[in-house]
Amino acid sequence: MRTVTWLAFGFALSACSSGSGVPQLGSSLKAAQVSRTTLQNVSRRTLYVVNNAANSVTAYAAGATGNVGPTASISGTNTQLNAPINIAVSRKGKIFVTNLGTNAVTAFAPGSNGNAAPVATITCGGLNLPDGITLDAAGNIYVANLQGDSISVFKPRANGCVKKMRGISGSNTQLSRPAGLLISGSELYVGNIDTHSITEYPSSARGNVAPTAEISGSNTMLANPVGLAVDGAGNLYVADDSAQAIFVFAPGANGDQSPIRTIQGNLTQLNGPSGIVLRKGSIVVSNPASNSITRYPETANGNVAPTSSIEGSSTELNFPIGLALH
Repeated sequence: MRTVTWLAFGFALSACSSGSGVPQLGSSLKAAQVSRTTLQNVSRRTLYVVNNAANSVTAYAAGATGNVGPTASISGTNTQLNAPINIAVSRKGKIFVTNLGTNAVTAFAPGSNGNAAPVATITCGGLNLPDGITLDAAGNIYVANLQGDSISVFKPRANGCVKKMRGISGSNTQLSRPAGLLISGSELYVGNIDTHSITEYPSSARGNVAPTAEISGSNTMLANPVGLAVDGAGNLYVADDSAQAIFVFAPGANGDQSPIRTIQGNLTQLNGPSGIVLRKGSIVVSNPASNSITRYPETANGNVAPTSSIEGSSTELNFPIGLALH
């Protein structure tokens, strides 16, 4: 379990990530405990990292290793970043970030750096502790709402207090504190914290729809499935911050199905694994509890050491959660 902090409108919110209930709100706490993440499965040149504790987004060369400084850093009061949690980047490089502290999605121009103001800020539309974020091929913006058990979908150029295009919510959906979010092809995958499950829907789904598939049950070993990625063969990779593990499920996995591979153990250096992306045969994972990014071969299995990592004081990593590649 990891601790995520956010402030909203001068008071603090707190939530327990035990998986046994919905968040509880308080007026006197500055710390909040929640578990979550989201990810993009692409293979590009720049790795973007959301630093929750620093209210920043840092960028690195995708193959960077060691104690390296970022090539860019979006931070400062103009950015409106407030307990940022997850990130998605469009094909043209526009950067979208979910913010727990303001119930908002902030969008930045391609190549933004420094104390840059967002080019758009999405509020309303059912946003309620927005966590996971992903984009479809048309650029539509999908956001998982931890509170309210829902998915909000916005138009690519949404800005201001806007209505959502459509949403997924209701008892049939089996959404339960949705956190991880990923679109692969025409499928939408959602990691649910309270039910320790992954539910799947058509990306065009709306309303109170039942999932087309659900990975859940004791054999799955899922605890907090907060990060999701899919490889070219259709294998589903899951970062689980409570299990301190990466689970890999076969294409078409459904029901109480065991993972086909598991990365777990002291040699892995996984520490609250949250964000996960795939690049050129490697699994890239954020570890907020150790302020590090670790990499493994896509075929890794068992208690294996990372092949490389980004960590150290020069990196400016500070509780890194969401990851995206562009």
